[in-house]
Amino acid sequence: TIAMALNEAGWFDRAPIQIYASDASPSAIAKARRGIYRQRSFRSLPADLRAKYFTRVENGWEVTPEIHRQITWATANLMSEADVAPLASAPVIFCRNVFIYFSDDAIRKTLQLFTRYMPTPGYLFVGAAESLLKLTTDFDLQEIGGAFVYVKTAH
Repeated sequence: TIAMALNEAGWFDRAPIQIYASDASPSAIAKARRGIYRQRSFRSLPADLRAKYFTRVENGWEVTPEIHRQITWATANLMSEADVAPLASAPVIFCRNVFIYFSDDAIRKTLQLFTRYMPTPGYLFVGAAESLLKLTTDFDLQEIGGAFVYVKTAH
């Protein structure tokens, strides 16, 4: 979805953008690398975007090579500094619907790693049900373009 949004906005033609997608589960990464999605994956994707970026195949919908090649997948444990360091050096991180599975201590540890490696300002997007306000002072919640984002600031 992020790659499609960037493509729709013309960003791949304007800037060198790399998308790194990670998950702790090797099977989830293997599935993502295949680039084939079931119908339920399209619940909120407009039909015109599905037609533009996906081709119907026997067992679902396959993402177009144009979008698929924009993404690099890897397994990553967000509790491991060695795994987080290269990923968290990005100026923008989407960590949506991850922290709902973590304890507060695990969230704090992950945020400390993000703080250590993200540039300032750095932009951290989390899921709508995830609040970091009581867990860190290294990120300020801001509204930017109608979206809420945690911004790493120099304290």
